[in-house]
Order: sequence, then C-alpha cells, then structure tokens
Amino acid sequence: MTAFSKIFVGTVAFTFVSLGIASYASKRAYETDPELLQKISTQAQKRGFQFHVGSFDSRPAATAYERTEGTWSFKTPQELSIVTVNGDVTIEGISGDEIHVEAAGELDRSQANQLVETVFEGNMLVLKEPEHEAVKDLAMKIQIPTSFKGHLKIVTVGGDLVVERVESKKLSIVTVSGDVLAKDITSPEVSVGSVSGEVRVENRIAANISAASVSGDIMVRLIDGEKSTIDVTTVSGDAQSRYPMGQKGQHTVKVHSTSGDIVIE
Repeated sequence: MTAFSKIFVGTVAFTFVSLGIASYASKRAYETDPELLQKISTQAQKRGFQFHVGSFDSRPAATAYERTEGTWSFKTPQELSIVTVNGDVTIEGISGDEIHVEAAGELDRSQANQLVETVFEGNMLVLKEPEHEAVKDLAMKIQIPTSFKGHLKIVTVGGDLVVERVESKKLSIVTVSGDVLAKDITSPEVSVGSVSGEVRVENRIAANISAASVSGDIMVRLIDGEKSTIDVTTVSGDAQSRYPMGQKGQHTVKVHSTSGDIVIE
C-alpha cells in the first residue's frame, strides 16, 4: 500500500469514528437537555440561517387512523355502483324505498373525511372506498329496497362479498381475490368475474348467467335449469352439472374457469 493510500484509509477511518462519536455525543446531549435542539435552531435563525435539527426521539409516531362508523340513506337511484379495495361488503334486500348504508373501519382523516365516498353521477349512485389507503378494515352493510329495479354493479379487489335477497334488472360483479356469494337473488342477467376468489351464484329465476374465474371454484345453482343453455369451459378444473351441457333453451348459463372446479345444480 502506498503512502497516499495509507493516508486516505486513515482519513476515512478517522472520519467515520468522528461521526460516530459526534452522533453519540449529540444524542446524549439531547437526552440531558431535550430543548437543546430547539435552542440551536433558534440561535441559527437569529443569525439569518434557515436551520432545522430533527429529533432523536425513537418512539414510534402515533397512528393517524381512528376507529369510526358511519350511516347514510339515499332515495333509490336507477343504478347503484359499489367499489372497494379490501373492504368486506354485505348487501341485502329490504322493504321500503331508500338505500341504507352502514360502514365501520379505521379512518385516516388527513386523507379522507369519511369511510365511504358517496357520489351521484347522473342517475347512478356511487359508493366507493376512499383512495390513498385512507381506510383500513372496512366493513360495509348495504340494504337495497325491493323498489330498486336497476343495474347493480360491484367491484372489489380483495374483500369478500355477500349479496342476498336482492332484485335487479342486472347484477354485475368483478373481484380479484375476494369470495363472492350471490344467494337468493332475482335478476334476469347476472355476470360474475373473478381471478382467484370462489364464486357461488343462486338465482331464483331462470336467467342469462355468466361466471368466469382463473383459479377459483365456481358453483351455479339454477331454479329453472330446463330453460337454460349451459356453456362450461375449464382448463384443468373438474366440471359437474346435473343438466346436459349445451342444451337449447330460453336462457343461457356460461361458466369459464382455468384451474378451479365447476359445479352446476
């Protein structure tokens, strides 16, 4: 090693040691006098410097989330759209002419004012989870009156979805990994798309039903299978049906899966 190399290595080592000693000394000084940093900052500003020194306080910052709840009521729109990321959603039919919404979860008020954003877009009511991860552990319960005869659209990423005793002219569901249970529904047209979540559809009337999944299992229960045309596609999953595949009828049932099992009753 040359003389210059030795000088360079020695200088670097000395610098790191000095920084370590300075860091330790400043921390101990702060612990002895918690107002020391503020005094330094004040003196620097008096001399015309914009100077700010951070704190050595190693305590974790308090979380900005707070547990809260909310309720809303709306006159029945012609269309209803529900959008969540990881929130679980339960939808059920009730009597009356108003939509009731209940929500509970943890809310970061610096990012959003309430757990659920409510927006009217023309004749469509949109209920959606706020962006920027403003909400955690969201759970929504939505009651839809029998007077609602419009299009019900639901989009969720990871939350589970339960739809029960709901009437609509069309039911559209899209999910990534959440499970879907549409039970005791009355809709002439049903469309469900999933990547890995399990899908179960039970319709009280004969209908045009389309269900697709990549790896999740699919179960479709038909009230009037004799009037349905059934089209099933699966790559590696098993398919079971109590009705002949591809029969001609007044209605159509199409089920597609890559690796999940398919059951049609």
